[in-house]
Amino acid sequence: MPRQIRASRYRRLVIALISGAWVMAIAGCGFRTALYDPPDASRAGTPDVYVRVPQRHRPAEATCPLNRGTGPFTCMCPSANGLSCTCPGEACGRDSDCRERRNGRCIEVRPLPGPSCSYDECMRDADCPAGVPCACRESEASFMPNTCLSGSDCRIDADCGPGGFCSPSRFGQWCGTTYHCHKLSDTCLDDSDRTGMGCNFDTQSDRWTCGGDCGSPPP
Repeated sequence: MPRQIRASRYRRLVIALISGAWVMAIAGCGFRTALYDPPDASRAGTPDVYVRVPQRHRPAEATCPLNRGTGPFTCMCPSANGLSCTCPGEACGRDSDCRERRNGRCIEVRPLPGPSCSYDECMRDADCPAGVPCACRESEASFMPNTCLSGSDCRIDADCGPGGFCSPSRFGQWCGTTYHCHKLSDTCLDDSDRTGMGCNFDTQSDRWTCGGDCGSPPP
C-alpha cells in the first residue's frame, strides 16, 4: 500500500478518535447545538433560540403570602415572673420576642446555633435590590420567611432578553438559590442533561454547566 494512502488513512483515524472523544466528553453535559437553534436564512439577523424550554424558569413575578405561620417554639425558657422566655445566650424563645421588623418569628436558622429572630425581607420583587427576586414561602401556614435571593442577576424571563429564560441555580457548598439568565455559552439547560449531577450557574465561568450540587449545611 502506498505510503501516502496509509498516512491519509491514519490521519482520518486520528481525527475520528479525537472527534469521538470530544463528542463523548460534551454529550454528558449537553452542548450548544442541543440547546439552541441557530438562525437560518428565513431568520437572518435574529438571535439564536432555545430548542426546548427549561424545566425551571420564572415567567412572571410572584406575590408572596402576607401572613406567616407561628414558629415552632412556645416558650423556650420561662422566667419565674413569666415575662421572659429567652434561654441564656440565645436571641429569642418565642415569636413575640421578635418585634424589630415585619412578621418576626423565633426559629432555628442554620448554621447559627439555637433559635434566633427571623423576619420577612420582602413581599414582592420590588422590595429587593435591582435584579434580585423575592422568594416566597409556600403558604401562609409556613413559618419560613420570604427572602431576597442575593447574588441573582435576573428576576423574570423578560430580564434575559427576547426568548430568554431566568432559572434557579444552586452552586457551591451549603449554597442557597440564585436566579440567572441562560446564554449561548451554557453547556446544559436542565438537571436531566447529566445523570447524577445538577445543571447550575457557575459564577467563575459565567455560564450554566453540570455540577455544583450543594452539600449539606454544617450541623
